[in-house]
Amino acid sequence: MFTKILSAVALLALFSCSSSSDLDGMGDIPLSGDSEVEPDDVPADPDAMPEGDTTSQILDIGGRWALLQISSALAQIPIVGMDTRTTYTVLLVDHSQKDGLWEARMEVCLLRIEAETTLVRTVIPDAFVAALEPFVRPVELAIQEDGLVRYVQPDLWQAWGADLPDPQFDSLPNSPEDPRVTDPDKDGRPGLTVRVTGLMTGELYVVQRRMNSLEGSLTDTGTVQGLHRSSMEQNVLGGDNPDLVDNDPETFPDPNPENSTFRMVKMPQIADCKDLVSLVPDVFPEVPGE
Repeated sequence: MFTKILSAVALLALFSCSSSSDLDGMGDIPLSGDSEVEPDDVPADPDAMPEGDTTSQILDIGGRWALLQISSALAQIPIVGMDTRTTYTVLLVDHSQKDGLWEARMEVCLLRIEAETTLVRTVIPDAFVAALEPFVRPVELAIQEDGLVRYVQPDLWQAWGADLPDPQFDSLPNSPEDPRVTDPDKDGRPGLTVRVTGLMTGELYVVQRRMNSLEGSLTDTGTVQGLHRSSMEQNVLGGDNPDLVDNDPETFPDPNPENSTFRMVKMPQIADCKDLVSLVPDVFPEVPGE
């Protein structure tokens, strides 16, 4: 029984479900066109805007950005009780326009999990992160009544470690024999491999269904920040420690949505993910070290 309890504590350090500081010197988001506009050139009312003029044409968010997503979740386990897990995801984002609409090309560069308990630790291998392919998602911009620019990335569903034509509604594989299971980190194991260290040590092979969305505003310092809404469903397909495989504690969304946030800064000088990860301590100091 004690082994089972320790196993539950260890497995809790795996990914969790979640319901969902500005930097100086980054500059404001530029306006398209001339920086100075004569009063006579401004339409008297929205109906007088030139035909085809849209928020996407007025605002320019194009270029390379660094994005930090913070996701908070809870889990109930024996002895430890309700524990909090915080997932930090750093991404490289390239904004561009296609057919007059904004979109973002996203690439995961770093994935780190911090826990309240010190009994166990989850390590996300470099091969796990490298296996996550870049993806493109739409971006919505709108000028709010308070004059701030609203920034939204709508719900996006993804499957990690499995090939699901409909990631939102297709069943998530629960067997390594399921033909939809893939091996994106190419280690010869089904799904993606994560490592657990501490009271219990081992590797677990998992598949995940993830959803996330962003909703925030452009600030006067040139950053974009707001709330990050997310969820994650996970199935363990196997592992090298049976006690870890057999104990999967139940996780819950954090009831306080303000504990899950995002912040994005424009950084055109970043060359790639390796470059961004080296700058994380300066750009996103809230991300814990290894």
